[in-house]
Amino acid sequence: MSSLTSVWKLLGCTLAICSFSEGILYLLVYRTEDYQRKIAHFHDLHRKLEKERNAIVTYDRRRAQERKISNLEESVKAASADMNLAKMKVNLAISALYFLFYRFLNALFQRQVMARLPFVPIKWLWGMTHRNLEGDDYRDCSFVFLYTLASMFLKAILSKAMGTAPPRTSLDIFQEAATAANKKEEE
Repeated sequence: MSSLTSVWKLLGCTLAICSFSEGILYLLVYRTEDYQRKIAHFHDLHRKLEKERNAIVTYDRRRAQERKISNLEESVKAASADMNLAKMKVNLAISALYFLFYRFLNALFQRQVMARLPFVPIKWLWGMTHRNLEGDDYRDCSFVFLYTLASMFLKAILSKAMGTAPPRTSLDIFQEAATAANKKEEE
């Protein structure tokens, strides 16, 4: 089997399993009333948080404002954790499905060079790029590397296309670090 045919077969299989897993998540989690209620609550809290962050307060009300913002941030984090908990059981089942699918692909594409990389990858990536391949030419690429990249890429695109991508918030590591630094400066 030619390498290009193998790559297309791998991409087709990966698209099929990603579509199937997103479909299961949609049917069992995203369309349920409970999850819809949780997402609405999350967005409501996030709107309140943004409103409080953008509010202009006097100096004497600044401490109360900061406490309110801190409480809202904790509520947003709790709501996000609640949404993730709702998806946990289904995600565990999907992980088992991905593991079985990986075993199937491993049997199908074992010891087959899927692509030739235009560079020699970093040494700690050799386990993924050169897995189960004979020889010392580390530019040869096995199915594991292509499958990993394709599944990450396709899963992200499918979840955005289906409207099931996780909500984006302004709560991130950098903002939390900046808030902590500002509090230290004020003290």
